[in-house]
Amino acid sequence: MLPFILAANALDPESCAFSWKQPWRRCRGGASLAQKCSEWRAGGECGQQPALMLTACPGVCLANEITCSRPPTGDYELELCAKLAARGECWDRPTLFLAQCFRACAIDDPERMLRTLRDVASASVPFPRGAPLAAAAAVGAAVGVVANDSTAVTAECIHASPRILRLDGLVSAAEAEAILALGRPTLSPSPTAATAVGAQAGYRATTRSSTSAVLLDTSPPEVRAVRHRVANLTGYPENHIEPLQLVRYLPGQQFEPHNDWFDRCDVREFLRGGERRLTVLIYLNDLDDLDEPATAGGATSFPELGVRVRPQHTSAIYFENYVEGELRGDGRCLHQGEAPTASTKFAVNVWIRARPFKL
Repeated sequence: MLPFILAANALDPESCAFSWKQPWRRCRGGASLAQKCSEWRAGGECGQQPALMLTACPGVCLANEITCSRPPTGDYELELCAKLAARGECWDRPTLFLAQCFRACAIDDPERMLRTLRDVASASVPFPRGAPLAAAAAVGAAVGVVANDSTAVTAECIHASPRILRLDGLVSAAEAEAILALGRPTLSPSPTAATAVGAQAGYRATTRSSTSAVLLDTSPPEVRAVRHRVANLTGYPENHIEPLQLVRYLPGQQFEPHNDWFDRCDVREFLRGGERRLTVLIYLNDLDDLDEPATAGGATSFPELGVRVRPQHTSAIYFENYVEGELRGDGRCLHQGEAPTASTKFAVNVWIRARPFKL
């Protein structure tokens, strides 16, 4: 059994009653919760909706059926969430509220929670097959592609599975300079998954000593142009792209090996747009000559794959965080931002979700 599976005595699946200082949760419908949980398991929900199954149906799923590695999202305020659920307020609020009181709301009405999560997941788009960058499939071959704004990009496949592309000329020098100017004034210490959402989500702490700035304003023409171009080349709708994140690495600063995808039991990120299917990291400057390609830092490296990419002004690296049909992120995409030796490195993270992104 997974170490974080909820204690079976928290919920009696036969009586379908939950007590949180008072027995405010009662069965709905003719079937017992035990019957429902069994049906959901048979329907594959241990993999599709593991957070709900671990919360409302503890002990029902086998460990190898669960597609997450961390505990389901807990409640920020236990007693408050219990009261709100008891008053039926889980379902009168914006969907993102469920991330705040997931446990209380899931136990109060697991069937409605399952319907809600299914509805959210249904907005996921298929993996694009006919996008312009799909032409870069053969390792070592450079392919010229033209975006719908007439920007000519050279795409070279440097790893087949997971697919990693080097994109030369993805942005113009003027666009790179404009994005730097927009983001520099608001640079602050970079968050990680652990610091952004806290220990509640169970993410491993990693060292990320860079600074970053999220470009929430998408109205500047250079920001709009980059977002639209990336959307066109990758085949994803533009509203699936998170706000661009400018990052700065001073000499000696790094981001330890990490993955960009989120755990399946991270309900907050599930509701905000789901998995990060793709990462596009755009390099905004060259490294100094002292940072020799073979020995010095500053590169983006993939330790599981033996791939190392040196930053180059206006180029980018593209990599796929998920294998089509898989519910877990691809662990082989573990990557790190190496510390530059003598240079200051600037780049932009472009993360693309399976569904429209919500702040």
